[in-house]
Amino acid sequence: MLAFLPTASRILLLPVYLHYLAPEEFAIIGLNTLIASLLPLFMTLGLEAAFIRYFFEYKSNEKILRSYFSTIALSIFLISLLIGLLVTAFGNPLFHFAFKNPYFTFFPFGISAVLFSIVASQNLLVYAYYRNMQNVKSYTAFALSIFLSSTIAEAAAIVVFKTGAEGVIWTKLIATALISMVAWFTLFRKTGISFDKRFLPSSLKYALPMLPYSLSALVFTSFDRVMIENRFNLASLAVYNLSAAIANITDSILFAIQSATYPTVYAMLKKDPNQNSEEISKTYRIIGLAVLLIICILVALSPFAVINFLKPVYVQSLSIIPILLMAYFFRYLYIVFVEPLFFFKDTKKLPWLNIIAGATTIAGNFILLPYFGLIGSAMTTILARLLQLSLTLYWYKRVSNIRFKLGYLFPVMVILGIALLLASYVNTVFPNVHWLVYFVNTVPLILLGFFVIFYLFEGNLKPLFKFNFQPIRHRV
Repeated sequence: MLAFLPTASRILLLPVYLHYLAPEEFAIIGLNTLIASLLPLFMTLGLEAAFIRYFFEYKSNEKILRSYFSTIALSIFLISLLIGLLVTAFGNPLFHFAFKNPYFTFFPFGISAVLFSIVASQNLLVYAYYRNMQNVKSYTAFALSIFLSSTIAEAAAIVVFKTGAEGVIWTKLIATALISMVAWFTLFRKTGISFDKRFLPSSLKYALPMLPYSLSALVFTSFDRVMIENRFNLASLAVYNLSAAIANITDSILFAIQSATYPTVYAMLKKDPNQNSEEISKTYRIIGLAVLLIICILVALSPFAVINFLKPVYVQSLSIIPILLMAYFFRYLYIVFVEPLFFFKDTKKLPWLNIIAGATTIAGNFILLPYFGLIGSAMTTILARLLQLSLTLYWYKRVSNIRFKLGYLFPVMVILGIALLLASYVNTVFPNVHWLVYFVNTVPLILLGFFVIFYLFEGNLKPLFKFNFQPIRHRV
């Protein structure tokens, strides 16, 4: 649950952003967040993942473990500084090349993203250390401190001090950096500071091959924002950012469910994959049903929130949200088949699958965005997710003979997919007929509710729908 805090902060602040900030300011914050998500990939080079991998090999010797942690921490810090200096040196021409609007400039927005990325890169290792040490108290204190300080600081900057995007971004950076420096000082005082270059070859050998995988995954999920900013304007980007933020709630909850269930799935795979395939299938079916429920709830609630509480410019997002949510049908199925590949350590093809999906995102946006606008970008997301799933399923069937039975989920997905397309159409053609928009967007939830009642719970609930009319006939 603590891993969900960064997402919880974004969800809590979303109404504040949308109510108090202009759409252009909201779009700038989104672009800044995108860059702050990209840079840590290069600043860490995946060394925090290598630390997680080799932690348990050194855990038995506390002195070696502390030296290893310090070496990785110093390496990440030095690499972060080097990357930060390079980006700063070429920041202005890079921003002129990548972004069209004149408001999102390297100074002050790009430099703030660089500084935040340096802090975030180091924090990734702190989280990994406390988590692997199973130090729940320190992990909780660090995660909650970051969450509360940044969330409260951003809300105060917007509501109390009436700052724009620049003020919000720098306030979050300062609040996060202050808490982080206290945590670093506390942790390094315990572990000490040392550097042993002998740890680096094996760590880099493990980490570097995953860099293309992570980078292509980020391109896969975020390149559409850059394309929209280049082709349209910041207001259009704000609309798409809102749509993506609502749809990404599904991904965050799916990640939390996956994190909670994968130890059980791994245990069953380790014991006897074929014998436990039915139990694993049941687990995946429950996860799938939860994902469909989340999607239907988000579609049903979005019109009420957008129409009644947000600026009129955001009504266009109602056309995009159902399509983006459809992509999570394929995202869920991808997780079903990729999780066993990680367990069996057969992941050598996964970076290429993500690279292909990332290339599809780029090509799809170039082709569809000019003709279909923001909806074209959402359609590209579906195509990329579908291609990623298809390639993963093909590879899974080549390396594994375990077949999961997802049963009823496929016809339900087809029916809900049609209902979501209908909702997107109505939201686009009849945006001012509010009663129709409310009703059509509630249809997927109603359909799923009927399915749960009359199919899944048929054995328990069926007697409730069987009435004995004999006593009534006698009285008549």
